[in-house]
Amino acid sequence: TSLCGTIKEILAEPDDLSPAVINDIRSSNGVIQRRVEGLLDFSETYRTLTRSPPPNFQLVERDELRKDAAHLWRKEAEERGSELILHLPPSPLPLQGDPHLLEQVLINLVKNAMDATTGIAQAQVHLHLNRGNEGRALIQVADNGQGMTREQLDQIFVPFFTTKDHGSGIGLSLSRQIMRLHKGSIEVQSVEGEGTVMSLLF
Repeated sequence: TSLCGTIKEILAEPDDLSPAVINDIRSSNGVIQRRVEGLLDFSETYRTLTRSPPPNFQLVERDELRKDAAHLWRKEAEERGSELILHLPPSPLPLQGDPHLLEQVLINLVKNAMDATTGIAQAQVHLHLNRGNEGRALIQVADNGQGMTREQLDQIFVPFFTTKDHGSGIGLSLSRQIMRLHKGSIEVQSVEGEGTVMSLLF
């Protein structure tokens, strides 16, 4: 708004438009354009966060989740010098849920785990599919990365909070919202310098 006012004042005196002044107008216009584009990105991100589609519940088998995780992340893990390890229960572990939304949650969690292990020697990301208390389905993503501070743990589900240089800060907020739509929960345990475990309980 301030820049728009400045440009308006400059253009009110067209006879004073020297090359230097014209350059100032161009620079100010560029800043305005970048800020508008940033606001558009922000509003689109906010819309994504607040308008999650309702789940299309169906039976989801463990092998589907396993194959999806392997296909999505095996190659990237190798390129990053990390190891993706899948842990499967001995018996089938079906659950009711929306496979596309759950896949999005897993993408968020595995990506965060990969990012957390960047630069870590013998980096590993573990994906556990198991049964929790009372036979409920439990999915865990664990890494041996840098872990989080107490302050970070207190804020990781706050929309737009991020510890990454290029993060949007909506991945975990969206994941928690999806889990609530599934009548489930998402929990985090982390030790700074040792790693993090994200747990999905259905």
